[in-house]
Amino acid sequence: MITEKPVCVTGASGFIAAHILKELLENGYRVR
Repeated sequence: MITEKPVCVTGASGFIAAHILKELLENGYRVR
């Protein structure tokens, strides 16, 4: 079973995107 969940996020320099990235990382996503 794959434990990493890859996600590609674009336009992640804003305030809201920074919080979304933090949540993704804390929940086990691999963010690129």
